[in-house]
Amino acid sequence: MKQVLCLSAIAVFALSACQKETVRTANEARIIETQSKIGDCADVRCETLNIDRGLLEDFALVASLPHVTALRMSWTDFDDLADIQNMTQLRELHISSTEITSLEGIDTFQNLNILHVQWNREVQDFTPIGKLESLTELALGGNNVGDMEFVENLINLDGLSLVNGTVTSFEALRGHPSLSRLDLEMTVLPDDISPLLTIPNLKQVSIRAGGRSEVQDAILDQLRARGVEVDDILEAVVVIC
Repeated sequence: MKQVLCLSAIAVFALSACQKETVRTANEARIIETQSKIGDCADVRCETLNIDRGLLEDFALVASLPHVTALRMSWTDFDDLADIQNMTQLRELHISSTEITSLEGIDTFQNLNILHVQWNREVQDFTPIGKLESLTELALGGNNVGDMEFVENLINLDGLSLVNGTVTSFEALRGHPSLSRLDLEMTVLPDDISPLLTIPNLKQVSIRAGGRSEVQDAILDQLRARGVEVDDILEAVVVIC
């Protein structure tokens, strides 16, 4: 019996060691692939670098590419904006579902037009985004963004995505001068959505079908009567990018 138990323990240990080796090998392959993408980008001086789902030991490597204006790093373990703080040329940045816990320093990127920070639930404070007045597209899905006061400062914002997020107030959108697209699929909404009626250039709203109050539905009917395209989404397809 002792011999059987001993053999079982050895088998479990061997299996565990094998699994760890497999993970290590897979991670090494991901690192090599990601480094290769960065190297290729450097060779051709690419403007767009996509290392989504990649793995790097040092993301500062990316910062050595002054020609990159669009950087995609979603689904990575990227965790510190300081690693890329000298990339002030960026016009597009995707850091959704990363290890970021703070957006302090995001205002370094004053040329950003597009910012995706979705499913970064460790981030508690989104107010630094309010300093990026050049933003035209902002995706914050999957996060609790509170009252979104910072959006008031984003006077050039055209599209705002809050898919699967939580919003406590739409007052920050009242009279917004440029917003035309609003994605609210599966979003936890505030009771009062009437500020949407005050957005002069609003053209499209995507929102979950059902689960709304009569007052909210009445607001949406008023938007439709005004010519706003209101899409009732039965089931949201979450795209993180």
